[in-house]
Amino acid sequence: MKLGRLSVLYHNANLRTKILIGVYALTLTVVIVITLLADVLFSRAFQTSDTNSTLQSIRQANAAIDAYLINTENVMQVLTANRQIQNMLQRDGSAEETSGSPVFSTGNYLASLMEIFPYFTGIALVGKNNTLFSNEMQRNILVSLVNEDWYKTCEREPDTTHIRYKPIDRSISYNKPVSADGIISMTKAVRDPVTKEIIGVILIDLDASILNEALETTNAGKDGFLMVQDHDGAGIYMPANAVAYRIRTEWFEDSSDRTLAKRIDGTNYQIICTNSSYTGWNTIGVFSMDKTLEQVLHFRMIMIVLASVMVIFTGILGIRFSRSISTPLTELTELTSRVEQGDLSVQFSAESNDEIGKLGTGFNSMVNEIQRLVDTVLQNQRQMRESDLATLQEQIKPHFLYNTFDTIHWLARRHHAEDIAQLIAALTKLYRISLSRGSEIITLEDEIEHVRNYLYIQKVRYSDIMDYEISSIPEAPHLFVQKLILQPLVENAIYHGIKNRSSRGMVRIRTSIEEDVLILEVTDDGPGIPPERLQELQAYLNGESPGKTGYGLYNVNKRITLRWGDAYGVRISSPAEGGTSVRILYPVKYQIEGEDNV
Repeated sequence: MKLGRLSVLYHNANLRTKILIGVYALTLTVVIVITLLADVLFSRAFQTSDTNSTLQSIRQANAAIDAYLINTENVMQVLTANRQIQNMLQRDGSAEETSGSPVFSTGNYLASLMEIFPYFTGIALVGKNNTLFSNEMQRNILVSLVNEDWYKTCEREPDTTHIRYKPIDRSISYNKPVSADGIISMTKAVRDPVTKEIIGVILIDLDASILNEALETTNAGKDGFLMVQDHDGAGIYMPANAVAYRIRTEWFEDSSDRTLAKRIDGTNYQIICTNSSYTGWNTIGVFSMDKTLEQVLHFRMIMIVLASVMVIFTGILGIRFSRSISTPLTELTELTSRVEQGDLSVQFSAESNDEIGKLGTGFNSMVNEIQRLVDTVLQNQRQMRESDLATLQEQIKPHFLYNTFDTIHWLARRHHAEDIAQLIAALTKLYRISLSRGSEIITLEDEIEHVRNYLYIQKVRYSDIMDYEISSIPEAPHLFVQKLILQPLVENAIYHGIKNRSSRGMVRIRTSIEEDVLILEVTDDGPGIPPERLQELQAYLNGESPGKTGYGLYNVNKRITLRWGDAYGVRISSPAEGGTSVRILYPVKYQIEGEDNV
């Protein structure tokens, strides 16, 4: 019940009170939400920052390790394609090692590779005949190397480079102090280039210290460390840390980058894992989140102080803000009430250019526009009444003339004056279509018939100087247009084009449809229109300047544009070589709603 009363009081309050309530409510809500969520938000921010930094470093370390191994694989590819190496793998071990022998040159070649790649601890060639050639390695005992598991693996998968860490299960030792615990071994089978038969295996050992070099510069955050595990979870690089041995590979189910949060020995750790697509090893970064979040509590206290200051400041600012908005809006409301009562003389005095000032300016423009529209409507109504009266008066003459011409037509036929009868018949049809039972809309076929009768009459008068040609389209009986839009154009073509020629002239009327636009074109081969006069006519048609002549064109254009818009109407062109083309652009209408379509 109390909430309902408060709601009623709020809705009945003035705008200033509503603004103050809204500002305070919004401020308190923001302060409470920020205070409650500050710990979570900033914890995530610090955590995300450290995680992204560590993840980037781990990826760089992973890429560095892959680069060492990929370079080694490239060396193995070169060795497998070397014919001298292939011959060494196929020897039986009985040849003497002289200074010019293949054995001696191969040893020099492998020694040069050891110098180029200092992280190589040794290179060995194990042939299918159980031969072993290496500058650094030797057999531990007289055993068959080709029967050992690492060799058999290369035979089973000859096109794969095999990587092993701590190769302690092979019968090979070094001539120098090298421990298997510090070795990464890479092996690959070698095929005979002709028979494709496996003829041996190339073995290259890398110093595992490359892992230290790749990982020692990586930033894992405060109290963090890095480690490397193979795809089975065996440790390849493990720091002396009790937490490291509690990291499980099964925590990372897929091969994509994973980030986990785990609590180990009472400490929260962020664990980031990236998987190498080349080796399948997991590079894992582990760092403590507790020290990362130590600054959150301090930051939270600062926010509480700032929030309190903001509430006080917002109260002062809200009072001034509400006053600056409510005062002009109250004035605008009063002016609107006066406009509703019919007073269109009111004006809002805008003291600023902000939204309220623009609203006031718009209000003034609206009131002025309403006043203008009222004046325009009154003027149009007066003009329409005058036009209707003139139309009624003008329709008396065509009806009278139509009946008179019809009488003359039958009298001419009675006296066998066929030429006069035809002329009177054409004139009768001309007036019949002009009347059209009072309809403004007729078919395109009737409009063309009206022009044909008009040209027939003019042909009788100007038979020695004028010819005409009319072409129509099949859709003409079904298309509707405003009547009497072609005759003024034809009249202009005769009186301003053909009569000014020194020889016979031609008036052509063409109709076509292009992209849903009906085009009615009247052309003549007269002297054309001078550029200055053409520019005046075009400006006159556009209503840009008054014209002394061309009222017929203006009337046709105005009737079309008033009904269908400025995209349609009359277009005039007159090329420099002579002649004039007047085109009417008209919408394609098979039926016009609200009209008495004849």
